[in-house]
Amino acid sequence: MSQDSCICLYNGKFTALPHSVLLSNHLTNDALRNLRSALGLKSFLVRRKRELASGQGVLTRSESAIARAGMQVNKWKEVYRRSRKAMIRLKGSVDSIDPKLKNLRDDDFIMLSKWMEQHRYWQSQGERAEAEAVDSGNGGRTELPWIWKMNQPVEGNDSIAQAIQGCTSEAIRLEWVHARASRNRFLEELKLLRAESERVVKAFRHFEMSWKNQGERCTRKAAKEEAGETKRVCRGTEVLAKRQQANFYSDGSLRRHVLSWLIEARDRTRLDVKDSPAHMWLRWSTHEHGGGSGYVLPITFPSGYSVQAICDDGESEECAPSVYRGFRRT
Repeated sequence: MSQDSCICLYNGKFTALPHSVLLSNHLTNDALRNLRSALGLKSFLVRRKRELASGQGVLTRSESAIARAGMQVNKWKEVYRRSRKAMIRLKGSVDSIDPKLKNLRDDDFIMLSKWMEQHRYWQSQGERAEAEAVDSGNGGRTELPWIWKMNQPVEGNDSIAQAIQGCTSEAIRLEWVHARASRNRFLEELKLLRAESERVVKAFRHFEMSWKNQGERCTRKAAKEEAGETKRVCRGTEVLAKRQQANFYSDGSLRRHVLSWLIEARDRTRLDVKDSPAHMWLRWSTHEHGGGSGYVLPITFPSGYSVQAICDDGESEECAPSVYRGFRRT
């Protein structure tokens, strides 16, 4: 082993590393730790300014302290980026360095207080408003930056450092709780949609049997009647019952119409049809109502088609499908 290298624990393995690599690694971790401390201090000073600042002199001193903390943030940001680049040059590639030391973007060094305010705001607005804002590119919650998820213990008994650590733990718990709540709501919605699709299938079978029984009654009644007006009415009712029964049958015209539209829309929209046994949910809005009113039509096809993404607004002679973002199978 060379005098310029030493044995150390690196990425879970005992490895002989040059002193320059170890120095760059320690410098990068120290820069990241100091960057977190500077951001936490700036967040702490901004919060204290809002709560305690009263008078022009106190306000000026608070703004000066915040500006100095911002200069420290910029300083350690540049130190981290330069030391990480140096470590990449020494190791030869990005894959050879510690994967926890990621590339630092401008969006990563955000104050925890600002992130938590944004999180609370979109939590109060609701998931639908947040989804619309994300689709339009005008906002939405951002994920907690990776620098705050690094497990770096607080050194010493500094009260400011302890406050920063407590705020970091609170932000991580807040993100986890909200993510878990969103997951539970999605699973609940999925159960409701599956139950709704099963009810629609049962309703189709109920109406099918109802029209079938009515047609059989008319057939028996027409067989007993002699030629005349009553017999013709019974025959007409029998034909109508059979026609309505065919609409609700598994290969009836209603299901064939929806299935044919589904296959047609696959080539001209973002609709992705896969061969897997699942359910389908579509929202239809008729031209007769001006496209303003619609209803969800869940159908289970016997051939086993499923929808992965709901398509955009399309054109049809009878009705137009509109975007339904309540459920999207992945």
